Amino acid sequence: MRQVAPTFSIPYPLAYQADDPPFVPTALGTRMELRCVIAVIRHGDRTP
Repeated sequence: MRQVAPTFSIPYPLAYQADDPPFVPTALGTRMELRCVIAVIRHGDRTP
């Protein structure tokens, strides 16, 4: 991305820490942050 658009300000990623808890403060209290999404997509069945 930096090679395609060198004029844009793209921040460097923060260092990930394994012991970093995924808690995020919200208006309704502290919630856990979603960090991973797994999808299983099945193609249509071909049996008659």
